[in-house]
Amino acid sequence: MQSLWLAILLILAAGVIFVLLPVALTTFYDYRRRKSVICPKAGRPAEIGLHAGRAARSAVLGRLRLRVESCSLWPERRGCGEACLRSFEEPVEQSPA
Repeated sequence: MQSLWLAILLILAAGVIFVLLPVALTTFYDYRRRKSVICPKAGRPAEIGLHAGRAARSAVLGRLRLRVESCSLWPERRGCGEACLRSFEEPVEQSPA
């Protein structure tokens, strides 16, 4: 019985190491640097910093959620709707008509 639990534990550990960890690390490294975007509200360029840790955690759970951590247009535009994040959303595949 003990070997059964050990096998289950090893399978779960392998899943974490070979599936979840690469997803988290890849997402973290993709979103850790500041990005250049055009602010939809101001209509001018802005530098934004994304919350990479949150992105990595949400990607592991299967749904990428991005949050602006810093923006070059803040503090005057702080609390905006973060519409600039739409440029980072995955394109939705459309079926052929």
